[in-house]
Amino acid sequence: MTTLFENVRDHVADRGYVAVIHESDQSPTNGPGRPIAPPTYAGEKGTPAFAFTGDAYVPTPDTTGWHTTLRRDSNGDPVRAGRVCVSSVPAESGRGEEALWHSQKRIGVTLPGIIVGPPAEADADAAIAQTRKSTKSASAAQLNQAEAEARSAFKDFEVSTWTAAHRQADAWIKYAANPDDGSQIWQGGVLRDLITSASVYDGDALYRHFPNSGYAGMWLSSGVSRRHRIPRAYSSEIVGYEATGISRAATKLDVTGGASRDTALTIKDGELINAKGHKPSDLGFGQIPTSPRETLFQCGFILQQSSISLPVFRSFQYADDDDKRKARAAATVYTLLAITAHELAAEDAFLRSECSLVRGASRWGWRSSGNGPESIETLEVTDADTAAEALRDAVASAADVGLAFADPIHVPMSRVQAVIVAERVAREVSKSTTENDD
Repeated sequence: MTTLFENVRDHVADRGYVAVIHESDQSPTNGPGRPIAPPTYAGEKGTPAFAFTGDAYVPTPDTTGWHTTLRRDSNGDPVRAGRVCVSSVPAESGRGEEALWHSQKRIGVTLPGIIVGPPAEADADAAIAQTRKSTKSASAAQLNQAEAEARSAFKDFEVSTWTAAHRQADAWIKYAANPDDGSQIWQGGVLRDLITSASVYDGDALYRHFPNSGYAGMWLSSGVSRRHRIPRAYSSEIVGYEATGISRAATKLDVTGGASRDTALTIKDGELINAKGHKPSDLGFGQIPTSPRETLFQCGFILQQSSISLPVFRSFQYADDDDKRKARAAATVYTLLAITAHELAAEDAFLRSECSLVRGASRWGWRSSGNGPESIETLEVTDADTAAEALRDAVASAADVGLAFADPIHVPMSRVQAVIVAERVAREVSKSTTENDD
């Protein structure tokens, strides 16, 4: 058994500890203080918006390096400065879960869950036929292209409870097809019962089939008599502090000398023709200037702070577990799943265009009751492979007390879901080959 496994096992059983915590310093790969692009959200009138606060408190490290205090001015008052979200709590959770799912061979653990794959042949054919009927303005060539691309999308389709945003409560899972009779899972049957039973009240089912919901949380809000809410135990966010917006603009030049704005152009059946419809700049011809606007942020420092709440794991109930052996074993696995997911995600610090980060100083610790550096005990986590080795020990130990991961469950997408995919593809094909680019 690894030292990390034994450390986690012993600490999760001690109620004096309330969380695993983590911090890491982050910097843009092209140098400290370089502008980065934060995520955008829906703003007014379709303009992008950022999760920015102009007068947030600024954390500062104590003598041990942990950011347990706030920066204060000469009068002892907290300093306020700009704060921008660089990667949100849901985004970081999803990055970690996806990293675990795609690293199963590396970590040496086969993860359970429900995997939605291509539709049955009859459902694929029916979806294509329905899409042909509903896409009334498309030409025969467009319909044929859309069918070919839709069938390719069907072939490559895969969504799992590890990659879907709402895990087993996600619409792509609930409305997939039962493999036995083709009915949708949420209409009834064994899989619906499995999804609705996995909760804090049935920790056995939760652990066996949906362990990522055990540490990342889940909310099943409809279709059941009891609404299941599993709190998010793992919480991680990357934040830029002392942040200020940076304006930027660009002009696309035309090496041929430009184009007259009076030239009439449009696209029909994928062909560019001279006809009233668009200015040349609408279709990429001529010089295209843009107005300056804030799209980047410059940050004094970027910090990732994370926690794994142990009381969440201690709230799960297990059958025939008066001695709490199952509860402790599962809590150990959940903790190491979260740590391994975090370390795997940290290896890929490219978040989006113009936002690639490099991790600097990184520290893990056990948080006990109280405040200040004395409440934090160091936890040694070297890297993702070290965490994965401890995870394998934890999974094996849990199996010894009657908790084992189930085999993954494969189901096809339903006919209605196939229509969703086919009609989305048809619309994209239509947009790329006509002037109606709405």
